[in-house]
Amino acid sequence: MPASEKDYVFRIFACGGKGGAYASDLTSFFIAHKHQPFNFISMDAGTGMDCIRKAKQNGVLEEYLLDEKGLETQPEPVPGKVPPKVNDIGFFKKKQLNGFLVTHAHIDHTAGLVVGSADDVFGAKKPVISQETVLDGVEATFKQPLWPPMFDLGFYKRVELEHGEGFKPMSALGAVKFADSKIKVQAFRLSHDSSLGLSWSTAFLICDTDETACVLFFGDVGPDKEEWKNLKANVIYQMEKGGKVTLQKGKETPRLADPLLLAADEGQLKKALGGKGA
Repeated sequence: MPASEKDYVFRIFACGGKGGAYASDLTSFFIAHKHQPFNFISMDAGTGMDCIRKAKQNGVLEEYLLDEKGLETQPEPVPGKVPPKVNDIGFFKKKQLNGFLVTHAHIDHTAGLVVGSADDVFGAKKPVISQETVLDGVEATFKQPLWPPMFDLGFYKRVELEHGEGFKPMSALGAVKFADSKIKVQAFRLSHDSSLGLSWSTAFLICDTDETACVLFFGDVGPDKEEWKNLKANVIYQMEKGGKVTLQKGKETPRLADPLLLAADEGQLKKALGGKGA
């Protein structure tokens, strides 16, 4: 995020960044572009609305928690200025959270999507975006007796974004509220941990359509030098075009990734970017 509040392109709210026993701190980030500052995409969805509930209780982020009238009339959030009527958490879930980028189907990255689906909008068909194999895993959770089939019922729709497809604008990925969005997304296939019988995870490169800024988001990953090389080459390409890249990275553990490999790659990425935005 740029140092100056006026210069920001993407705003990211960190709802959770861990796995394990703490359901209120599972991997989940909300991202919005300054062009549509009240329309959010969830990057993974381990933690649901608990972070919004806590933010509201603590009196923060209230300039983003609008009611229907505020969403229609307020052009941008004003820090410290609370709208006349701050919404309940359900309004944010139903009207302001308009799609999901899912790195992989593990419960600590999807629990908020699943459990929170009962409070979402019937027929909205919000896009759940990832690789085919990841979406197969996500949809498998939405099957009786585990959970009602919310994809079949029209709450969500699967949108495949495969490795090597290049950038796709959010509007082309089925996000209805992003018809004139300034966001485009590209997916990269990354390994998770084959020793545990797992296959692919995903990295998402999320860029401003003018390529003035990018965010690189990825979930749990394992060692895969060729895929990392491909991903780095694309990030470096974005930098050469004058863009700024922000690296959003969770805490690595040997259980989920090779920490030495990731540390080396992060170092190479920062070096390639000249220390900017990393």
